[in-house]
Amino acid sequence: VLFRSMKCKATYVNCEGFVLEALRAGLRFQNVICEAFLKEIKGLNENRDHKAIDIWLLLIIYANGGAHRKVAELLLKKKIIVGHFGIALLRQCIYGQNETLQDYFQVLVSVSGTLLTCKELHARQF
Repeated sequence: VLFRSMKCKATYVNCEGFVLEALRAGLRFQNVICEAFLKEIKGLNENRDHKAIDIWLLLIIYANGGAHRKVAELLLKKKIIVGHFGIALLRQCIYGQNETLQDYFQVLVSVSGTLLTCKELHARQF
């Protein structure tokens, strides 16, 4: 039950950050699960099929480094270029996520730098 007090709303927003951090910790050494998420996201071929969690999962896999970092980066770039990840989906990811965005600031800067070096205009504008 979600109460209407400000304290509860703040806790609810922080819960999303905690879920993302739990996913990051859980995926850190689970190559099979990372591969499954990457395969599933890669298999989605319609804009309407993608959700904000898809972008967050790619960022988490990228942030964890390791063997799947480059795959996550390339998949994120591809999804942006073909238009599967648009501005509306990006807004869903970042709206109200101040604390989470602070935690992932270095990752976002790194991914942004990669996108800015792309030849494709759509990737640079994202």
